[in-house]
Amino acid sequence: MHIYSISFFERLLHDLPPLFPKADHEAMQHALEHMKNGPQLTREEVETTIIMFGKKIWPYRRAFEEFYEKVEQRRADEFFEAHARGRDSLLLWFKEWRGQGHHASALFRGTVATWGSLSSEERGALCEVCVAVRQDLKHATLVLVTGQEREAYEKRIVEFKVLQEAIEERLAKLRAVADMTQEHPRLATEIRQAVRDFEKGLAFLRPHTTFEEVCHLEARIPVRRKVIMQS
Repeated sequence: MHIYSISFFERLLHDLPPLFPKADHEAMQHALEHMKNGPQLTREEVETTIIMFGKKIWPYRRAFEEFYEKVEQRRADEFFEAHARGRDSLLLWFKEWRGQGHHASALFRGTVATWGSLSSEERGALCEVCVAVRQDLKHATLVLVTGQEREAYEKRIVEFKVLQEAIEERLAKLRAVADMTQEHPRLATEIRQAVRDFEKGLAFLRPHTTFEEVCHLEARIPVRRKVIMQS
């Protein structure tokens, strides 16, 4: 049993984006129960289940992330100051840091190299505040996309579904290319592994897959074929 994969699937289930279909949610619950209590699954079987449901989640999560980023830019500083009240030294540091042109969103992405002026206690407080701020940002985004921006959110979900379909079509063609390239087993294996990696990117197991990346792989296949034939 691959506990880490099942734990990841469980986190996906408990952090579904707004408006995710109820039927798919219930199907995920049944799948998780089967993973935990049914016959032992191989790592590949668990991964395949994650990919299947991850693809369903992908357009909703991508749309939600866009709105989250906008809310973060508008309100992260505000939420940080609210949670830092009562922690005078941390609040003072944050205001000075902001005065240097920084934004609270940088604290969540690890883009700040060091906080040398903060004590270990203040760094602990900083982590606590960042966790609370992210929770507030997520809630604010949830309110936004289920309220006044619901129509725009739904539109972006549809647009990401269209993008996903285009990616899936390209992946299907790549699978077909791999099947027709069996005279070069090494190349066929490379293509199938790349397709699997792109599928993982549609299921949050890797960085997000882009249409451009898939097209780039298609364009590289003739070059790889020539290199392999010459080696």
